[in-house]
Amino acid sequence: MPHVRAASTPSESLEGEGASRHTWPWDVRLSMDTNNICCGAIIQPAWVLTAAHCLLGLEDQSLRSLLVETGGPKNQRRGVRRLVLHPQYDPSFQDYDVALLQLDSPLLITEHALSVCLPCSGQEVPPSQVCMLSSWESQAGMTVSCHTVFRAT
Repeated sequence: MPHVRAASTPSESLEGEGASRHTWPWDVRLSMDTNNICCGAIIQPAWVLTAAHCLLGLEDQSLRSLLVETGGPKNQRRGVRRLVLHPQYDPSFQDYDVALLQLDSPLLITEHALSVCLPCSGQEVPPSQVCMLSSWESQAGMTVSCHTVFRAT
């Protein structure tokens, strides 16, 4: 697991103040034209995990205009080759709200673009473990990364 120092404390995140952009090197921004539509996480150099509800209804033509962008001083942009929605995703419910994006070319792994830290197979998150959820949002025309802290239950 890479050691990444957050730019804000968990208490600041709980109060709604986000960490600075590029704090989490696995965060990517999904956009179409100039509109931010969602966030995602790098799981392999050519694959990004995101929410299915963000991409529902994208047709092949729209998919070609979807961009994935890393943070950092040398951000990388990639197009999307393929979208894979979870086969059991139903927009009426929140279950299985995951999708995979295969990038048109792999990202270069750098200190600003890393695969997300994932648990080992079979590893459980203990109750009360502090976890972070990151998301992108746009404020006054500037994209920032913000983080929410929650405890596993």
